[in-house]
Amino acid sequence: KCVIPTGVQVQGFKFETSLDLEMHGYIWQTYPANCPKELRGFTVPEAGDGGFNRREIKRNNNTDGSEMVLYQFQTTQRQLFNYEHYPFDYQTLWLRLWSLDFDGSAVLVPDFKSYPKWIDEQKIGIDPDAEIGGFALDFTRWSIFFPSTKTSFGQKTYDAPANRVGLYYNVGFHRLLVGPSVNHIVPIAVIILLTFAALMFVHTDENQATAILTFIGALLFAAIFNHQGIRASVSAAGFTVVGLYSILSYTLLILVTINVILIAKTDSKWFEKHDNIFSKALFLPLTAWALALVTHFSLL
Repeated sequence: KCVIPTGVQVQGFKFETSLDLEMHGYIWQTYPANCPKELRGFTVPEAGDGGFNRREIKRNNNTDGSEMVLYQFQTTQRQLFNYEHYPFDYQTLWLRLWSLDFDGSAVLVPDFKSYPKWIDEQKIGIDPDAEIGGFALDFTRWSIFFPSTKTSFGQKTYDAPANRVGLYYNVGFHRLLVGPSVNHIVPIAVIILLTFAALMFVHTDENQATAILTFIGALLFAAIFNHQGIRASVSAAGFTVVGLYSILSYTLLILVTINVILIAKTDSKWFEKHDNIFSKALFLPLTAWALALVTHFSLL
């Protein structure tokens, strides 16, 4: 086999959408002297509509007959991230490289000789000043994979998965909470507190009840608008943590609405005497308990 040491230096990446990732930097390969020219090079199988753009910027012929080629690259890839824990999510992005050979005659391996001693937590292979707005790096690592593609890519009659070996450069990172907190969590907290404020004014007077219901309706529209913003920020198939917070805010608004109607429509001296004290006293403790349960079980 032709073993091709391959290195990556990522200069930056950004999310164009919640699934589309733009990445740019440098890739280099060292081709052994006995490696045929048709086996030299690589491809990025997950490049999306933006494709994969590369520009050769340097080529060296080494004394042992090998050849090093340095490329500058830019690629847009679609990757399926898991946003169920948003905004407390940890993600791993990857740059997947295949050799140009589809018969398994060329194998890409990490060029560890071009790096210091590899320690994942030292985040080697990515520029310390890389622009990764809204995220903090956790690790970088290499991995080898054996794609189980059920095709021969037209090279021969299919009798088994293609004998190919691919190379991953992985970057682990977590989301910084400042952005999601300001955009989504703080509005939910404000909606919950205003719902509690509305509950404090609940009275048997129907005119006052109508005003409170109008106010709760406005809060409901605000909660729906905020929830739509959350759904637009991430493409999660199921629920996200902050999405469940929104659903909790809907539930509280509905319960307070029911409470307002019951007190206004039932001529109960008990409600009037005790001033709806149980609902008012239980609102904040039960809300805090529900938020803690949602957070705990969502992050398991």
